[in-house]
Amino acid sequence: MLHFLILVAVAVVAVYFANRFAESAVEYGYAKSVGSRAGSMRQLLNTYCPSLVDKRLARMVPTPFLYTCMMQSLYSHSLFSNIKYNRELFVLSDGGTVSLDWYPGPDSFGGRSTPIVVAMTGIAGGSKEYHVRCVAKRVACDRATPCRFVCMNFRGCARTLLTNRRQNDAVNTSDYREVVNSICERFPEAPVFGVGFSLGASLLTKYLGEEGDTCKLTAAIAISCPFDLTVVRRMFNAKTYSQYLPFERNKDVILSGDQGFDADTIRNCQSMADVERIFILKDAGFKTSDEYYNAACSANYIDRIGVPYLSINSLDDQITPVQGIPFDKFKANPNTVLALTEHGGHLGFLTGWQPRIWYLDTVAEFVALGAVAGRKSGVL
Repeated sequence: MLHFLILVAVAVVAVYFANRFAESAVEYGYAKSVGSRAGSMRQLLNTYCPSLVDKRLARMVPTPFLYTCMMQSLYSHSLFSNIKYNRELFVLSDGGTVSLDWYPGPDSFGGRSTPIVVAMTGIAGGSKEYHVRCVAKRVACDRATPCRFVCMNFRGCARTLLTNRRQNDAVNTSDYREVVNSICERFPEAPVFGVGFSLGASLLTKYLGEEGDTCKLTAAIAISCPFDLTVVRRMFNAKTYSQYLPFERNKDVILSGDQGFDADTIRNCQSMADVERIFILKDAGFKTSDEYYNAACSANYIDRIGVPYLSINSLDDQITPVQGIPFDKFKANPNTVLALTEHGGHLGFLTGWQPRIWYLDTVAEFVALGAVAGRKSGVL
């Protein structure tokens, strides 16, 4: 009887891995039009991104005990990576403040031409998030293209005090623009790359489209980007995710500033709709939530992106569902690449028996691709 049960267990495990492996291939796409720009992207991917194009490597097999999107997303929030940042406070032109957490430091590696990766996180996250720390380690320790990493923590997030009433929102790209401009002026010899996670990925995408061919970033990567926030908004308003709202995770920091916020009103916010109605819409200059979300849709900017851009999304991501991905815009812009995995959840992408993030090598490879594209004038 015991032998029979063991055989059944082995068979179940074998079937599970066979199914998961069959579904694990990473799909990627880019503009199919004939031309030097599209051809250059194909050539660069084939040379620098084996984790996307090599059939042996381009697989995201989910961790066996994290086989659903919710398990992937929630488990990733429980992980920790111990790195030490060097923090700078950056005062914006309107008097607001963001914090810049550098790893290993702005003057590391001994050369001012060492590449810099400038990251933005999700709606209420910060540099402490596991996926952010893992990317920081990976790009800093890359043998081919070691980089300095800096995470821009939004106003009021990651222990960053509010120094005026305006908070982070889904529309404002000016904070990131000011930070990028300052870094480029400070380190004029260094190529600068962008990485965005979740809402930070949407803001990064919007910023790239606004800047177009004059963008100061050499290349950019978006992870779990919510391209169409009119589709995503119902998840922002779901009570399940209220613990991740800015006021829930950072309200002690927000209330510690002298900006006239009402403590009782803040504590009574139960959803993103409450936060929008009471705080964000008026300060951001919008009359209705519909107007706000329409303005925040980064899908409208993909066709204007003028630098190499990679977006990594999971088809089972319930927070940024596949219905919001603008496939036609990726097919039309030869500077863009869309990589899709069957599994991964939202900001999860955990693989292996000992969970690790699948896309870390892909991010490092695309940074190397962007560095080459930036050195060769007219490649993209």
